[in-house]
Amino acid sequence: MTRKRKIILILFLLFVASVIIREAGWLTLNFYKSSVTASQSRSFHELSFGKPGSLRNVPLMVTCMGYQAGEMGTPDNPAVIVPVTNISHGVMWIPLIKHFQFSSAIPVGIHRNGHNMSGTMTIKGTVTITGICSYREAKRLMVQNIIDNIYNEIRAQMDSSN
Repeated sequence: MTRKRKIILILFLLFVASVIIREAGWLTLNFYKSSVTASQSRSFHELSFGKPGSLRNVPLMVTCMGYQAGEMGTPDNPAVIVPVTNISHGVMWIPLIKHFQFSSAIPVGIHRNGHNMSGTMTIKGTVTITGICSYREAKRLMVQNIIDNIYNEIRAQMDSSN
């Protein structure tokens, strides 16, 4: 094996090792530009029994894959927890350019202070990432966008109810 081939082989092995280490999470190396666009639709039905109280002071927590947005609440005033369990998305492992779509339908049920609010939120969007970005970071960007949008929409619905 010539000296030139040895150098090329060593550089290739170093590159492969660094990619594996980065993707495994032992090394964080992200240098990227990202764009996330999302649109959501909602369909809520509300039934009130008695004289309903306000939902403004009721804490709300949206959770998904270990990430969360919102307030925890207290034992006297526990949070309404909305879990996001099903997100379908495209390919996120492509090394330098990631462009994928995501969608999720989230059932929502709020039964508090005389309100019986139920419905479904649907969120669809596109993520575009250019540069060095791991699968884990791409997933974090997608999930954070989803839970932030869901939290803002449900919080607005809760704040507008009497």
